[in-house]
Amino acid sequence: RTPWRPRSPGPVMMGLLSAMGGDSPATSGGNQSAEKISAIFAKFDTNKDNSIDLEEFKTALRKVDPVFFTNPVLETLFEAANAAQDGRIKYTEFARWLCGDGKA
Repeated sequence: RTPWRPRSPGPVMMGLLSAMGGDSPATSGGNQSAEKISAIFAKFDTNKDNSIDLEEFKTALRKVDPVFFTNPVLETLFEAANAAQDGRIKYTEFARWLCGDGKA
């Protein structure tokens, strides 16, 4: 089985990169996109346990836009990103969510 690699960045990734001070990956190759996803994941994963819980998720996105990212919005987004529905977003789930690939 071939390891999953990010395709073109989805709208979520584009928005997060812009809001978190990253440059646009639109012209980046796969490795650069993967590095940028990894950097964003690290900003979310504040306790460095290689997963993102709901509180880390809320904290990171509220830094981007505290008005838009209300609890209901954040909980809906977290549920969408947490494909395994286990309460923790792993890197692969996060990358697929950012790139708009729902097959986690």
